Amino acid sequence: MYPGANIESERTIVFLKGLHEIIPGKVVLIWDNISIHHSKPVKEYFDANSDWLTVVNLPSYSPDLNPIEYLWSSWKRTYLANVCKANSSAVCDVLIQNEAAASDHDLLRGCILATGLVHKIDMVT
Repeated sequence: MYPGANIESERTIVFLKGLHEIIPGKVVLIWDNISIHHSKPVKEYFDANSDWLTVVNLPSYSPDLNPIEYLWSSWKRTYLANVCKANSSAVCDVLIQNEAAASDHDLLRGCILATGLVHKIDMVT
């Protein structure tokens, strides 16, 4: 949606407004601890919209709750080892160029199973 750009408070709020248009009822948002999620404008938006939006913040590092932590850990040791890029878009380009990063189904399943949040994943690929 914003290739090559950092996601700032304003864009985060635009996303949340769009989410509310798509899901007009109550929403529980499970949020990681990236700094933009704690900016003053975003917090003010949360407060002003608490009638429909409940925010649950994950701990700073919580692989048992957030499977992406396992995935990033694996990628940092493999596909992104010794990679130094200027922005997240450049990192995405590295992963896109290395098709194996996104198509390693065993790794993706393992990241989800490692959380312990599910007991079985449909092994259909």
